[in-house]
Amino acid sequence: MMNQFDAVESMPVEERESWQAVAIHQLAERLRPPSDFPCVFSQSAFSRGKILFSFVPSLTTLGMRIATNDLRDYVELSRRWDGSVANAEPLIMFFCPNTIAADTVEGYHQIVGRFYKTGIARIRNRGRRRSAGTLIRHTGRCVSGECSSL
Repeated sequence: MMNQFDAVESMPVEERESWQAVAIHQLAERLRPPSDFPCVFSQSAFSRGKILFSFVPSLTTLGMRIATNDLRDYVELSRRWDGSVANAEPLIMFFCPNTIAADTVEGYHQIVGRFYKTGIARIRNRGRRRSAGTLIRHTGRCVSGECSSL
């Protein structure tokens, strides 16, 4: 899991064409003013640099381990949240576009359902509480035709 500053500001030049960089750029375009993005809380968190990111390169065992660990870490972090919107740090999970693709909203619901069930099973097997993240698909390209994690 990365904080917004690390994901946006300190990304090495050679990684700025990666699928992760493209995803962040597309999100930033939606959240920077003037924006018609419907969630003012997301806009506020973005403007304050408070968004956390998880980059899931695949739905393989390795990808699911990354996602599960990030969700577990986020749950632990959220337990210490004071409840103030000004201090909220939402988690956005980006999935590599080569991994997740659907033609309909229902198709994305099925993918998220599979991810959620697999992730929850992994967390439960470790005796952890469950949590859910946000799925955002982007149209960026992947490096060398495959997705990698930062």
